[in-house]
Amino acid sequence: MAYLKTINQQRYLKIALFYFLGFFLSFIFWLLIKVNFDLVFLINGGMTSLIISFLSLLFFCLFFAFFANCAYLLKSFYLTSGLILLVNVPYFVIFGLNLFAFEGFLILILLFYIWGKRINHYDKQHAPFNPLISGRIGLRSAVTIFLLVISFSFYVAIAYEGEAGYFIPRLEKYTVNLSHQGLSLLIPGYNKNIKIDNAIHLILKNKFWRKFITAEDEINPSDPQIILLTRKSLEDKLGISLNNESADYLISYLVKNYVGDTLMKYQNIFSGAAALAFFLFLKLFSWAYYFLIRGLSWVWLRLFLLTKIVSKKTETIEIEKIVI
Repeated sequence: MAYLKTINQQRYLKIALFYFLGFFLSFIFWLLIKVNFDLVFLINGGMTSLIISFLSLLFFCLFFAFFANCAYLLKSFYLTSGLILLVNVPYFVIFGLNLFAFEGFLILILLFYIWGKRINHYDKQHAPFNPLISGRIGLRSAVTIFLLVISFSFYVAIAYEGEAGYFIPRLEKYTVNLSHQGLSLLIPGYNKNIKIDNAIHLILKNKFWRKFITAEDEINPSDPQIILLTRKSLEDKLGISLNNESADYLISYLVKNYVGDTLMKYQNIFSGAAALAFFLFLKLFSWAYYFLIRGLSWVWLRLFLLTKIVSKKTETIEIEKIVI
C-alpha cells in the first residue's frame, strides 16, 4: 500500500509539473506578444524587435509542442481539460479583464478542446501509440485559429476602434524592416541599399535560394545576361520597372501591395481588415511553425524520457479480425 501511495504521489507531482510548465510557457508567450506589439507600434524596435519576434516564435512552438505531448501523456481527458483551462489564463492576465479578452479566451478554450479531443481520439483508435504522430492530428487547424486570435489581439491592442489607417502603415514598416533583417541573416552580403541586380547575383550564388527564382540548375551567377533576364522575369510578374532600383524599393513594393493596397480598401466595410492583414502575414510562415513544432515535440519527449518524468512500457493489444 505504501508503494502504491508513493507511485500515486509521484504521478500527481508529474501532473502538477505539466500544469506548471504549460502555464509558464503560455504566460511567457503572451507576454512576449504584448511586448512585441508595443515595440512594433509604439517605438522603433530595430534589432530588438527582431529578437523579440524570434523569441515569440520560439515560445509559440515550445508551447504547442508541449501541449501536443501532454494531451497524449495525460491520457485522461479530464486532466487535459484542466490543463486547457490553466494554459489560457495568461491570455486574461496579459490583455486584461474585458469583453474582448473573454471572447478570445473562449475561442482559445474551444481550440485546445477540439485539438485535445482529436489527439485523444487518435490515441484510442491507433496502435502503436506515438505522441509525435498523434500530436500532428489537428495541428494545422489549431495553428490557424491561434494565429487568428493573435491577429485580432494585435489589432485591438494597438488599433482599437478600427484605426486601420494608423495600424496598417505601421505594420507595413515593421514587415519591411523584419524582411530586411531576416534576408541579411539568410543571404551573406545582403543589405537593403544594394541594387536589385546585386541582390539577384547574391541569390543566384546560393544554390538553396537560387531555386526560388529560377528552375535552371547550372547557371553562371556572374553572367550579366543571366541577371538581366532574371530581373526582366521579375519585372514582368510584378508589372513594375526595377532598373537601378534598390532592394528596399522591391521589398517595400511587395509589402505595400500585399498588406496595404490589398486590404486597406476594405477598411470602410470591415474595420478588422488590418487584423486580417496581420493574419495573412503570419500565415506566410506556416511551414516554419509546423517544422519547429514537430521538432520541439521530439525534444520535449526526449527530455521527459531522460529525466524519468515518463517511461516506456510494453502493452499487449488485442486486434479483432474477421476471418473465414
